[in-house]
Amino acid sequence: MEILIQNQNDILKILAAVCLVLGCFSLIIRYRSRSMKYSLVGIEFGAAALLIADLFANKYNGDASVFGFYAVRTACFLFYFLMNFEILAFNYYIICLITGRGKLKEPPKSLKVCFVLVLTDIVLVVISQFTGLCYTFNASNSYQRGPLFLIFFVLSAVAFVLQMINVIKYRKYINSSIRSALIVFTIMPLIAAVLRIFMSDFSVLNISIALTAIFQYIVSLVDQNNVLMKSVNTDALTGLPNQYGFIAEIEKLRDQHDIRNYNTYYIDIARMGQFNKRYGSENGDLIIKKFGLSIASQLEKDEVCGRLGGNFFITFVNKENAEKFLDYLKDVPVDLKIGDEIETIYVTSVIGGYEITDKHIVTEHVVGNAALAANIAKNMMKKPFAYLTKEIMEKLNESRQLEERIPVALKNGEFLPYYQPKVDIDNMELCGAEALARWEYDNALVPPAKFIPVMEKDDSICRLDFYILDRVCKDIVEWIDKGIEPPCISVNFSRRNLGNPVLAEEIYNVIAGNNVPGKYIQVEITETIDEYPLSYLKGVVEALQRYGLTVAIDDFGTGSSSINLLREISFDVLKIDRQFIECRSEKEKKLLEHIIDIAHDIDSHVIAEGVEQMDQIKMLKDYGCSQIQGYVFDKPLRKSEFEERMNRKKYG
Repeated sequence: MEILIQNQNDILKILAAVCLVLGCFSLIIRYRSRSMKYSLVGIEFGAAALLIADLFANKYNGDASVFGFYAVRTACFLFYFLMNFEILAFNYYIICLITGRGKLKEPPKSLKVCFVLVLTDIVLVVISQFTGLCYTFNASNSYQRGPLFLIFFVLSAVAFVLQMINVIKYRKYINSSIRSALIVFTIMPLIAAVLRIFMSDFSVLNISIALTAIFQYIVSLVDQNNVLMKSVNTDALTGLPNQYGFIAEIEKLRDQHDIRNYNTYYIDIARMGQFNKRYGSENGDLIIKKFGLSIASQLEKDEVCGRLGGNFFITFVNKENAEKFLDYLKDVPVDLKIGDEIETIYVTSVIGGYEITDKHIVTEHVVGNAALAANIAKNMMKKPFAYLTKEIMEKLNESRQLEERIPVALKNGEFLPYYQPKVDIDNMELCGAEALARWEYDNALVPPAKFIPVMEKDDSICRLDFYILDRVCKDIVEWIDKGIEPPCISVNFSRRNLGNPVLAEEIYNVIAGNNVPGKYIQVEITETIDEYPLSYLKGVVEALQRYGLTVAIDDFGTGSSSINLLREISFDVLKIDRQFIECRSEKEKKLLEHIIDIAHDIDSHVIAEGVEQMDQIKMLKDYGCSQIQGYVFDKPLRKSEFEERMNRKKYG
């Protein structure tokens, strides 16, 4: 004990310096709330100031000089004041913990009482400066306890006890490490205060307060780091793991289980835009939150659900529970309070599944493969569910290879126009043709069903359209130079081109640039792709017609607004889709007949495409459609083959 007393000033200096440094760090570090930050800063700086005041009190205690007279009284006042300030700061810190993030609406009354007790102590300290009630000084200017010192001590002790009771009472709002630190912060000063009664020569109380302040800082820093790590791995809306947290959870599980016993499911909430529009974005967030927590509640302890943002979720499910889980996902009930009533809505999803078969698969691929399956289900298969199978992976790899190869193919001229004849069945003569893009690669034809969908994903389909138009124009010029009179050739343009504000002008420039008369070219635009408003299509059609070109609507009847198209736009030609030609009932025949009649009534020519049988020719002729395109006459022909067909126009 004598060694401690002899070195207590050095101990006070070291601890004061540490508290000052930690206080400065607390100012820099970002905490969960500003209030919590200020309370911790107050605790650290208050402890440092308390120790410095204690140093001055020790140094000038018994100094009878004028400076010593005022110095020791100022130091003692600061000593008692700062001790109470520490209790106030600590009390405020506890309030921040149990009321933060909506835990309690207001501080408990007992903690409010602590403020009253501490303020009473401060009043006693102020009074004691002039009366000597709590402490006084003898003739040699040495510190002595006053008659009310015990009251001062009791009030402080009661405040500490009330704080400890509240820490225990509201422990569910405080994590275990912080809770332990708080209990230490209350118990140590109480023990030290009792010891100080018997050890008046040693600053045991002040040192204990400084040590607890340092301990509190360390624990709060660790807690802050844990909160930061949790926030990095946790979705703020649902409290579920985010992508990083989900991957971390799988890493833990794969250390304990065989990952091949699990499937992953990527879940995309359907109709989320409609929910937001109908119920508002705030309720939309509530739907997402309740949906996520609902599906998470269906999982076992060794299974995980995470949210990837937006309306996308990812789950890691044991194969034994997969069927039950997928069945639950068909219609997930979510209750919403609309006004005074509770409305139950049923949320459906597009789901991509991935069955894990490789024990050593990279965890990130577990998520990526399920997301890929969901994308396939939604955009390619148009189904609510799909597994990522080996066959699908092979198709995707083939699609990726095509994506890489297409730009090279366009540059190398591997795409060619094949010409499918159109026949006038009144005289059985060639009356036109449609130029169809074909890809000749490595001495074989790549089916259009493979490369067209790939090119429609981006603007490469637009490049192909103009490329084919240019090749057709060059072929027409060549035929004319040979003395062959070509028929009108129709060239397809995807509706992705409608985003081009000068589409009609660019089409005309290609035709005029090749010195091809407009009568030899017809522009076909497919009805079924609705990427742009009807006004875009109308503007392009009218502009093309002003340039003297005829315009056909391809696949007529397959869209959802065919009649509206005819009402808004005057097409020169209607190409009836093959599904209307394959009539199997009287109702279908009547529809076909009326479509042809409508076309004639609005002065549009009619062409039937996809005709493959002779009885279909007779039916179309009876209904007034005289122009036919299909395998019943010719498949798409290479340039040389079509040239021979032009030389012998008659069909048998």
